[in-house]
Amino acid sequence: VVVWSAVYRMSLYEQQFGLTRLRVGVMAVEVWLGVVVLAVIVAGARWSPRRLPAVIVATAALGVLVMAVVNVDALVAERAVERYERTGLIDVDYLATLSADAVPAVSTLPPALRDCILEEPGILDEPGNDPWWNANLARREAAVIVANDPLAGCVRPTREAGR
Repeated sequence: VVVWSAVYRMSLYEQQFGLTRLRVGVMAVEVWLGVVVLAVIVAGARWSPRRLPAVIVATAALGVLVMAVVNVDALVAERAVERYERTGLIDVDYLATLSADAVPAVSTLPPALRDCILEEPGILDEPGNDPWWNANLARREAAVIVANDPLAGCVRPTREAGR
């Protein structure tokens, strides 16, 4: 019940304020803790308790592999774009901190927002400037996307005085 409550509250928080890398990590740990609690219950009822440490380590390793496959930055960017389309709210500064994995989703935003996100240093570093151990297909794909639709420049909205 406690784990379900934590997962539910995190999902409410995500719906209200958007998805971030940290929230994805917290949700993953909460789900893993739920699996551990279930494994403890099953170990007490069915298995020998000697299997429990191996099951916990195996589920942790599986969780790490799943997180590697999920592509968290792309997921966060996709959710941010969906939230923007639904509510008109977006955190440009946070999205600018994501990796090149976020570029395909960010490129679907209106040009002014897209350019503000993609102009930040780091997200669109030239792929040819990387050493071989830092090769990154996402940056190469991001460069192709931006080459097909070049950045026009960031125009941040201004607020009127008194508002």
